[in-house]
Amino acid sequence: MFIIVCILLAVAIVIIGRRITKYQTSPEGKISTYGYVHGAEGIESDKLSTLLVANDELTINNLAIIPINKITKVEYYEWNQRVRTGWSTYSNRIFGELTIAFNNKSGKQDIITCKSPRKNQVTLLLEYKLMKVAIDNRLGKTEEKVKLPDKPYLL
Repeated sequence: MFIIVCILLAVAIVIIGRRITKYQTSPEGKISTYGYVHGAEGIESDKLSTLLVANDELTINNLAIIPINKITKVEYYEWNQRVRTGWSTYSNRIFGELTIAFNNKSGKQDIITCKSPRKNQVTLLLEYKLMKVAIDNRLGKTEEKVKLPDKPYLL
């Protein structure tokens, strides 16, 4: 009985999680994340900042607003840093970065980056990925899927 309840609970969590991510990446959804923002005018880069994508704008700390139609490119990077922790043991430290390129008020290209504040924040890195997908969906950019051939072919 306990096992059945646990399985049903796990299935419900997965279904709700998928609905949330679909809502967040849709044009009506809101998604927010935080990190150290570099390159934004009037935002201190040594303090944690909040990024919010809602409606058709990206807001940083409720101060700076970037319209979605001015954004030209959004990229997400993730890198591992392998650190020696003992005689023969190593530890992997995962960091992430969200880079947003946009046209500023004067029409020039400008870039802001949002970096993860600490190592191994997996949920924060997932939020960066979701924010990239949400902005790309609002811009009408979708990832091209690889089309498999219909007929067999010779290698």
